[in-house]
Amino acid sequence: MPESTDVIVIGAGPSGLISAKSIAKRGFQVTVLEEHAEVGLPSHCAGLVSVDGLSQIDIEPNSSFIQNRVKNARFHSPSNLTFEVRARRDIAYVIDRSRFDQYLARQAIGNGVKLILGRSAKTLNRSEGVIRGIVDDRECTLEALITIDAEGAGGRLLAKSGLKPVDEKHILPAFQYELIDIEVEEESVDLFFGRRYAPNFFAWVVPTGSDSARVGLASNEGNIRQLLDKFVDENFHTSTKADKRAGLIITGGPIPKTCLHGFMAVGDVAGQTKPTTGGGVVTGGICASVAARAAVSALEKHDASLKFLCDSYEVEWRKLLANEFSTMIIARRIYNILADSTLDELFKIVLKENLTAEIAASGDMDFQSSILVKLAKKPSVMKILPMVVGDLAKAFLS
Repeated sequence: MPESTDVIVIGAGPSGLISAKSIAKRGFQVTVLEEHAEVGLPSHCAGLVSVDGLSQIDIEPNSSFIQNRVKNARFHSPSNLTFEVRARRDIAYVIDRSRFDQYLARQAIGNGVKLILGRSAKTLNRSEGVIRGIVDDRECTLEALITIDAEGAGGRLLAKSGLKPVDEKHILPAFQYELIDIEVEEESVDLFFGRRYAPNFFAWVVPTGSDSARVGLASNEGNIRQLLDKFVDENFHTSTKADKRAGLIITGGPIPKTCLHGFMAVGDVAGQTKPTTGGGVVTGGICASVAARAAVSALEKHDASLKFLCDSYEVEWRKLLANEFSTMIIARRIYNILADSTLDELFKIVLKENLTAEIAASGDMDFQSSILVKLAKKPSVMKILPMVVGDLAKAFLS
């Protein structure tokens, strides 16, 4: 006989666990399948989460996963022009993502979620066009009214659902070292932009302490490990590499459609990550909360139809985030075609007009559309439009 539950969640990452916990709190049976033997491993994240964002997804900061707090961000151009955005309060937590996920898992279990480790969904259990759960890697059928796909980047189940997955050209490989015995400013994150560092993305230095940091980059051009080794040799040649991690970063924005009859896609697998930075804990968490409310309503009404889930999930999360994603997608596409010389001109404008205070006052790590539009409308920024058009023409011809 097939096993049954009210809701199946595929993947024990933040989006999956947030949705699972919220549904279980309303008294429904929720089963989470995690393909790995331990929650949070392997970790693929730089581990920088905004203070406001964590509050928005209703997660209390906890010493079990917080390694550091940062107030400032330094931005470096290809020619090493640098400006710094400083805040009067902590703006972000540096977290241990493995411990963070494990913290969320304990909370979910404490609210009645059944977590099964070392078990993955092989395919969907589909009958007459309706998704009624999954078939796992042991050929066991697990039935449910609602299936939530929260596999993460590169999830295999989504393609089998019939929904269009994230375009591979917008999935960037990333590589990161845990460095020790280095000099860093504990309260500041450093971001390095330009093709000399990381074509189509950037390199980051996220301090985990006074003498340690996560140093990484992402790019869809060249050998990312060689790029990172060169970056580390140039900037931290006396450091010690304590650990290394590889991962994937999604920069293309959400997939066109995120639900079917009995099925919702949430988080990285749905492309619900910030196109500018690839971060998805907060945006994915917001969408996971919407998915949980939709699932609870569907269970109460016993209606998991395509129309009901689209109205209660797809429409609702897009109301909250579609404008943000759209603006960040435009910014990402423009950035990807800019020459290093154009980036340097942008940095000169920020420095000449002392825009750092404005960025600090109006900027938001998660909701970036306001500051992006504000900066784009600056007359001084508009003056370099011919350079941007020239970069676009070169990109098109090549």
